[in-house]
Amino acid sequence: MDWRNYLSVMTPCAASGNIVFNFTTYDSNPNVSLTITVSALATDNEVGLARRIHEQVNVQLIQASAQYNNIPVFSNYTPNATFSVWQTDHIVSVWSQSTFLITELSNTTGATIQISANPTFVTLAQAQSLGPLLGSDFTDSNETALSDSQIMTVLQLASNQICGLIKNNLVIANYLMEYIGNMEGSVFLTYGPVVNYDTPVILPPIYAIVAQSYYIYLYPFSFQVNRKLKLLNYRFNSQLMGGGDPFEMNNEVKMTYRAGYMNIPSIIKEKTLIITGLLLNDPNVSELRGGSFQVKFRLPIDTLKAISAELSGFKV
Repeated sequence: MDWRNYLSVMTPCAASGNIVFNFTTYDSNPNVSLTITVSALATDNEVGLARRIHEQVNVQLIQASAQYNNIPVFSNYTPNATFSVWQTDHIVSVWSQSTFLITELSNTTGATIQISANPTFVTLAQAQSLGPLLGSDFTDSNETALSDSQIMTVLQLASNQICGLIKNNLVIANYLMEYIGNMEGSVFLTYGPVVNYDTPVILPPIYAIVAQSYYIYLYPFSFQVNRKLKLLNYRFNSQLMGGGDPFEMNNEVKMTYRAGYMNIPSIIKEKTLIITGLLLNDPNVSELRGGSFQVKFRLPIDTLKAISAELSGFKV
């Protein structure tokens, strides 16, 4: 399994206090239910609070022996109840090889946090500042102003649209590469840019039904990664000495790696806000004539196709 949740900090803290989360797994053995408390100050903005969540959750995962150890389990084993936590701007990503659910139990800081399968790329303050410049005035079809809660919901929906268009969540997160050997010397990873990676582990077919101790661990320097091309290459691949190649036929290969952007690209925020306009109002005008006066609207799907084309460099 390759499961992620995202905690998007949408508003800053209004008071010093605590946020209490629960992390619950469902298919590990044994399952865990962890209560994690994050302390914050009234002066913390969205990025500062996300940083506190990232740091304090990791500390408590270590204390609970629930931090991911960089070694994924193979397909015939039960996943571990461990987590990998990373941060980009106001967004914290949480990954596990087991299926899990994060819930917010209490929050005395006044900050708003969205927990979802996708990140929300724009905070409330950014939306209210930049939205009107991009045609998003955050009013409904009756020209009634949306509440802050409604604006944040629309931002979440628009961000989901962006993620769907490019098949990429963009922010730094942990990913699992799973591969069945087919005699290649290199394997392409799905997501990028690659931030860092763990040493791949290999299980040859002959060991697939015996103890987990038959993992084959190769030295880190046996591999090289082109971070931009997302290419994982075995350094010592050779037609003459291929007996130990990790990507030999039917070898099960697994590797975890971190990929994503250190900061959310500005064009992603821009297109997210443009999509909020599509969700709330009439489609864009594509033609306006004088004389007898005629207005022709562009279909929403056409606008989405145009946005998708502009974001092609982020697609996976």
